Amino acid sequence: MEYRDSFFKNYKLLGEYSYELGDLEKGCSNRSLYINIANNEIYSKPVSEKMKKLFIGGKGFDLWLLWNAVTAETK
Repeated sequence: MEYRDSFFKNYKLLGEYSYELGDLEKGCSNRSLYINIANNEIYSKPVSEKMKKLFIGGKGFDLWLLWNAVTAETK
């Protein structure tokens, strides 16, 4: 506990997110966590059946989320 306290004393908490644990379906909770660091917005997004069929696994989900988040205006 001492190490944890000394580690975090130099950091400022920017946001918190609470959630209810749900049932897992084949290791998937059918939701993803969205964090917008520009405005400290945090919320849960559903994982669609289309996403699960096209992009199986964590790396595939990352690709899907990135593909849908990037626009021509993204810097």
